[in-house]
Amino acid sequence: MLVKWSFRLFMGLTVMALLSGCGLLLGADKGSDEGKQDDQAKEETEEEKKKEDDEYAEAQESNETYEEIKFRPISWIGGAPDRQGKGGIWVYNESKHPGNFPDSFDWSEEDVLLIQINESQYKGKKLNVRGLQKVRDDVVRIVVNLEEDGTGDDAPRLYLKVDKGALDDMKFVVETEDGEKVNTNE
Repeated sequence: MLVKWSFRLFMGLTVMALLSGCGLLLGADKGSDEGKQDDQAKEETEEEKKKEDDEYAEAQESNETYEEIKFRPISWIGGAPDRQGKGGIWVYNESKHPGNFPDSFDWSEEDVLLIQINESQYKGKKLNVRGLQKVRDDVVRIVVNLEEDGTGDDAPRLYLKVDKGALDDMKFVVETEDGEKVNTNE
């Protein structure tokens, strides 16, 4: 009986060893297939990434932006004041403004900016301001568009309303939308 029992024990252990060994072999094959699938997935991901990199190779960085100062062009009822004798940039406020328009503005809330360009190449053109950009703590870039007006040979100019104090102690640079510097006086 001991022999029968030993034989059964031996057979059982042998069967278990074979089954567990086959399981490892099957698992190894399965793992090998998973490894191949992982390698294929990595290759596909790398190919997709390369295609994506090629597709966006010409991507551009954004242009530099600046703080913008709000403004509103002034439409004069009854006609604008006479032109200045020379070109330039003037900031009018409650304490410093021409005597001929003290009641035209709410000086407690707003200041007025006048831009007049006396360069001969711009005479007879219409001045449009596209933006007031604060490029440094003490410098404002006035971005302009000068287009044919056909109304004569007058120096282009424009009055703008701005928030009170927005332009205090500022210096100004006038440029076209294309970045060309505009001298306000010849």
